[in-house]
Amino acid sequence: MSSSLFLSVNIPDAAFIQAAYRKRELARAQEDYISLDVKHAFTISGMRKNTEYPESEPDDHENIIPFTLKLQTLRQKMAEETAARNEETSEDSEEDKKYQDIWEQQQMRKAVKITKGRDIDLSHSSESQTVKKFDASISFPPVNLEIIKKQLNTRLTLLQDTHRSHLREYEKYIQDVKSSKSTIQNLENSSNQVLNFKFYKSMKVYVDNLIDCLNKKIINIQEIESAMHALLVKQAMIFMKRRQDELKHESAYLQQLSRKAEMSTNRSLAIDEKTQWILEGIESRRARRRQARVLSGNCTHQEGTSSDDELSSDMIDFQKSQEFIYNLDNFIFKFDSIGLKQMPWFTSIEEFIDSSMEDSKKEDSSDKKILSTVISKTIIPRLTDFVEFIWDPLSTSQTTNLITQSRMILEEHSTCENEVISKGKQDLLKPIVSRMKKAIDDDVFIPLYPESAVENRMSPHSKFQERQFWSGLKLFRNILLWNELLPEDTLQELGLGKLLNRYLIIALLNAIPGPDVVKKCNQIAACLPEKWFQNSAMRTSFPQLENFIQFLLQSARKLSTSEIRDEVKEIILILVKIKALNQAESFIEEYHLDHLKSVIKEV
Repeated sequence: MSSSLFLSVNIPDAAFIQAAYRKRELARAQEDYISLDVKHAFTISGMRKNTEYPESEPDDHENIIPFTLKLQTLRQKMAEETAARNEETSEDSEEDKKYQDIWEQQQMRKAVKITKGRDIDLSHSSESQTVKKFDASISFPPVNLEIIKKQLNTRLTLLQDTHRSHLREYEKYIQDVKSSKSTIQNLENSSNQVLNFKFYKSMKVYVDNLIDCLNKKIINIQEIESAMHALLVKQAMIFMKRRQDELKHESAYLQQLSRKAEMSTNRSLAIDEKTQWILEGIESRRARRRQARVLSGNCTHQEGTSSDDELSSDMIDFQKSQEFIYNLDNFIFKFDSIGLKQMPWFTSIEEFIDSSMEDSKKEDSSDKKILSTVISKTIIPRLTDFVEFIWDPLSTSQTTNLITQSRMILEEHSTCENEVISKGKQDLLKPIVSRMKKAIDDDVFIPLYPESAVENRMSPHSKFQERQFWSGLKLFRNILLWNELLPEDTLQELGLGKLLNRYLIIALLNAIPGPDVVKKCNQIAACLPEKWFQNSAMRTSFPQLENFIQFLLQSARKLSTSEIRDEVKEIILILVKIKALNQAESFIEEYHLDHLKSVIKEV
C-alpha cells in the first residue's frame, strides 16, 4: 500500500483512544450499546471518569498546551454538526437519521478508499489528463481536389516502388533456391569425394613437409646471401677506393709537373714510392686495355670510358669466391648472369598464377597478387641493398642490368596497385637517386689547366683532362638511361643541372674550338632522351639546356669566321635536335647561311 493511503487517514491521539476505551467499558456495563451521540457520550464518560476515578492523575499528553488548532477528524466534524442540529431541533428525528446514514456511508467509502485509493486516484488523474479542449482559433490549410490527387499519386508511386523492390527480392530468392538445389544435386551426384579427400590429405602432408624443409634451409640460405652480399660490398669498396686514390695521386702528380714548369728549374721531380707505384699500376692497366681493344677491333674507344673489368689478381679472387657461393645455391640474385624472369622460382610462380586464373576464371583473383607480393617483400629489399652498397653508377654494365631488373619489377607492380606496392616502388627509386647524387659529388673531377699545358694533346695534362671529361660524360649517359623509370624533372636536375652545367660545360669552355669540341657536343646531345623533344610545337628548349645552347652558338660563331666551317652545320643540327629552333633560325639569318634553312624546314 502506498504512503498516500496512510496520509489520507487521520490517526486519533492517545486521549481520544483512552476516552473511547472507557466509553465502551461503560456501555457494556450499563446499557450494552455505544451511543451515536458523540457529544453526549463524551459528557457522560467525562462525568463518570471524574466520579469513578477521582484519584487518577491526568496523563502527560493531557497537560500539553496546544499552540495550534487541532485538526478534527471527519467523525468529530460530523458529531459537532449533529450536536448542533440536535440543539436547534430535537423533534427532527428524520433529519438525524439522515445524517446518521450519511455518516455511515462516509465511513464505508473511507474503508473502500483505504484498499483501492491508489487505483481510484490513478483513474481520476488519467481521466483528467485525457480531457482536451478544442481550440477553435487553429486554422488548417485549404484542401482541394488537386492536393488530394497529388497526395494519392505520391502514395501510389511509393507503393509501386515498394512492389518492384519486393519483386526483385523475390526473383533473387528464386535464383538462390535454384542455385542451392543445383549445388545440392551436384554434390549428391559427385562420385569423386573419396578421391578429393585423398588428394587434399596428401597435399596437406606435402605442404607440411615442404614448410619443415624450408624452415631448416632458411638459415643456410640467409648465411649464403649474407656471404655473397659481403663479397660484393668488399669488391665494390676496392674498386671505388682504387679509383679515388688513383685520381688523387695522378692529379697531385700533374700539379707538381705544372709547378716545375712554372719554376723553370732543372731539378728532377721528386715522387714518393706510393705515388710511383700507383702511377705504374695505372699505366699498366691502360696498356692492357689498349691491347685488348686493338685485338677486338674497337678503334672508336675514348680514354676515360673504360670499366674496371680486367682480370687483375683481385678480380680473379673475387670470381673464385663468387663461383663457390653460386655453386651452393641457385636462389642467389645475380645481376650479370641470369635475368629475374628466367629464374626457376619466378617461372614457378608464373605457372601457378596462370593455372589458377584458368581454373577460377576471375580477373580479380587474389592469386594474381602473389608475384607482386613476393617481389615487394624479397626482391626489392635485396635490390635496395645492392643499390646502396654495391652499384657503381660509372659502370655501364651494372647500370643497364639494374635498369632491366627495375623495369621488370615496376611492370609487375603496375598490374596490381596498392599502398604496399607503391611504398616498395618508392623504396627502390629513392636510393637510386641518392646513389647517383653521391657519384656526381665524389667521382666527377675535371681539372682546368692553362692553355699552354693542354695545347699539346699528347701532354699528360691534356690526356688527364680528356680522360676525366669522358668519364664525366659516361656518368651523364648512365644517369639519363633512367629516363623511363625516374621522373623527368629528377633526371633533368641530376643530369643537366648538376653534371652538365657544373662540370661538362666548364670543361668545354676551356677547350680549343675545333672538330674535337663539336664531337663532344654531339656526344652530349646523343645522350639526351628523344622523348623530351617529341613535342612538335616546341620552339625553345629546356631552361637547363640554356648554357649548352649558348656554348653551341658561341662555337658556331668562332668556327664560321675560321677555316673550319663544316662543323657549323653539325652545330645547327644539334640545335635542331634539342628543339632550340628560334636560336638556330636567328643564327642562320645573322650569318646569311641560307643553305642551312632546309635543315630547320625538315623538322
